[in-house]
This record gives sequence, structure tokens and C-alpha cells, in this order.
Amino acid sequence: MKVAVNRCYGGFGISEKGFRRMAELGNEEAIERVKEYDERKAKPHTWDEHEKKYGQTFYTHVWDTPRNDPALIQAIEELGEESWGECDGKEWVSEKHRRW
Repeated sequence: MKVAVNRCYGGFGISEKGFRRMAELGNEEAIERVKEYDERKAKPHTWDEHEKKYGQTFYTHVWDTPRNDPALIQAIEELGEESWGECDGKEWVSEKHRRW
């Protein structure tokens, strides 16, 4: 079984591009996250002060998707470094692992 791995303690993130690819592949968390982001980005009058000053950002932590999710695995394999999100930014796929 392939599993997404990273070195960040307690956190796991994937880039906006990675989330968009996962959404294309049918991942429910990614579909919802991309939809929410696009809707909010289209309405700058609803942004808070931080967003008005720095712009709208895409929150990249993965919460509900298991690390062996096929869309997650495919996005990481296809995009490589472009799939890296926050935390340490080194997500990869492993078939041999101690635990996850």
C-alpha cells in the first residue's frame, strides 16, 4: 500500500495546486476546500483586515483525507515538489513504512 509521508510533526499539508489536482480526481475534502476558496476569493468585500492587507491565501493542511487516499497519492506522484504544502514541505509516497 502506498502512503503519503512527510517529516512535519503533527501536521500535513499539500499545495493549492495539489488540492486542485486532488479535486479533479474526486477527493471530497479537496473539492470542498477549493470551492470555498474560490467563492471567498471572488468576494473581496467579505475579506477580513489581514486578507485585505496580504491577500487571500489557500489553507493547505489536510485534515480528513487518509494518507493512503488514491487522489492524494496520485497528486504527490504527479506534481512532485509542486505538491508540497506548509510544514516542512517534503511530502513523498512510500510503499515501505514503519507506521503512519
